Amino acid sequence: KLKRALRMTLAPLTPLEILPNVAAQLGLTNETQARAAASLAKMIGGSRSEIAVAVAVYEAALLEGQPLSQGRVAKACGTSDVTLRQRLREHLALVS
Repeated sequence: KLKRALRMTLAPLTPLEILPNVAAQLGLTNETQARAAASLAKMIGGSRSEIAVAVAVYEAALLEGQPLSQGRVAKACGTSDVTLRQRLREHLALVS
């Protein structure tokens, strides 16, 4: 409402702007966060920033041996675990 009253438009956050907050919420190691950032840099657009971050974080956590549930990652990113699984499958099909 305030945005509308002031007639402000805000640019959406990029995945790399969202990542530090999600990393802090999930307690990611620096290595996991760096791997997620590298993954995001290689991703092709097409989905919402939050979903891209969820995919990158979940993938990075798996590769770094940092156990995180899909539900926990999805919640921190503001999406559902079902969406995370779908986009993760799509991402893995593109990179393999």
